[in-house]
Amino acid sequence: MSSSESEHEDGSVGSRSVEEEFDEEAWMERVRRSKIRIARAKFANLFQRVLENDPTLTKMRMCGELNVRYLDMNNYGLERLGEGIDSDSHLEELSFDDSSLDDQKLSSIFRGLTRSSSIKYMRLNANGLTVVGVRSMVPFLQNSNNLLRLNLNDNNLQTRGFNELFHALRNSPIESLHCGGCGIDSIEIEKNAFPKKIERLYLHDNEFAVDDIRGLVMFLQNSNDLSSLDISGNNVTSEGFGLLLREMKLSDSPIAILICDRCGLDSIKIDDAFIPTRLKSLNLCDNSINADGCCEIAKLLQTRSSSLIELYLECNLFRDEGVAIIASALKNNATLKFLDMHNDAEEITMEGLKMLLELVNDMSSINGTLQSNHTLQHLDLSPHKVDDTDLIRQQIENALEINCEHEDNPAAAGKEKVIQTQLNSQKRSELCHQLGIGQRKAVLFSEIKSIYLPEVLALISRHHGQGELYEALVPSIAALFSTVNKKQCLQQQRAYYAAKLEAIEAEIAAIEAADDIQ
Repeated sequence: MSSSESEHEDGSVGSRSVEEEFDEEAWMERVRRSKIRIARAKFANLFQRVLENDPTLTKMRMCGELNVRYLDMNNYGLERLGEGIDSDSHLEELSFDDSSLDDQKLSSIFRGLTRSSSIKYMRLNANGLTVVGVRSMVPFLQNSNNLLRLNLNDNNLQTRGFNELFHALRNSPIESLHCGGCGIDSIEIEKNAFPKKIERLYLHDNEFAVDDIRGLVMFLQNSNDLSSLDISGNNVTSEGFGLLLREMKLSDSPIAILICDRCGLDSIKIDDAFIPTRLKSLNLCDNSINADGCCEIAKLLQTRSSSLIELYLECNLFRDEGVAIIASALKNNATLKFLDMHNDAEEITMEGLKMLLELVNDMSSINGTLQSNHTLQHLDLSPHKVDDTDLIRQQIENALEINCEHEDNPAAAGKEKVIQTQLNSQKRSELCHQLGIGQRKAVLFSEIKSIYLPEVLALISRHHGQGELYEALVPSIAALFSTVNKKQCLQQQRAYYAAKLEAIEAEIAAIEAADDIQ
């Protein structure tokens, strides 16, 4: 009997099932051990390159298959790893993402790694670091004169760890610090105990609230280089948001990017006298802002000193009423280029879309088109089913594309919109029908000064063909003839015939002179 056969109780012989022969648990264990052997071999090669100060090795990522947990490294091995990195002068990026580095393991690494002249970017995301781990990093943080970016997202630093980290970095060249999801429930920053050169600070998904915004005030007052602040996912509330804007204005803060999504904002209040003048990008997604809140946001768009280029309002509680307020505020705005109004729950209706089309291409008249918004370049709207809003959406996109093509030249953008829509009878008719705008060709061409009609007709012929030219000539023929200056024509005729008469007189005089000689 072969090894693949077995004897049944009745004495018959049959084949074993595949399931009976295959031990999945044992197979998985063999695969795991094989991966560990491969990973350890890769790490050994990588570590040797570190010890040799390999100039081609600029990035070391101890994550994935090279995870510290996966390699099962003890504290002595981790300390040796730190010593090797400490002596390397070419390594610029060091990453220990999701490596199960608790405080003890991290302390082992930083017993060996106490300084670096080359590392610019360090990532320690998603480990188990607390204030104890931060303290073990202090010598390295204070002796790394090129460290520009430090990412500690998703650790357990809490308030004390964050404050000690800030203090340790006070004389560091650090420019970007990530401490999102670190359990920070209050901000207690001492004067002059924070990084002086920091440009980007990410504190998203922590646990601080409106009172802790006041704790940021001293930091904002003394941060001359801070250009980006992310406090999303904290319970800032509308009061805290107002306080933050006020302080940004009072301290003339250089913050250009402010991220406040998921901050519990609803009926926000913005004081006209305290609107930041350097703010270029504002993210207020996933809040509860309604139409009243849109009235407050409109203040940021209508002020003469407005500097906003990007505004994110995705997933809030306003519908067409809020759209009308924002669209009205953008009529004379010449800075905003990106507007996000995407909202799955509160879809913008046909009426809201009409308002947005009127914003970027007012079809009520040629003058209306010329005075539309020619700055906005991207508008993110709610997804939609194929319906009667398609034409409006497409025309909004067309107008935005024209704005992009003629960036910084609004006159050229306005002219192009007139050519593509107002001077195309079929497109104009379709749009006016959709928008409920009465349109008569004679009225349209009456807006154009007679002296410009020949040039306009030439544009129609060049861009839309002879058929459109004929359609345009019918209502404009009388005005076209009115461009003829009868007096000037008669004067030109008189000059022509005077010249002819002078030539005839000269010819007669020549004939008479010849006769006298004979």
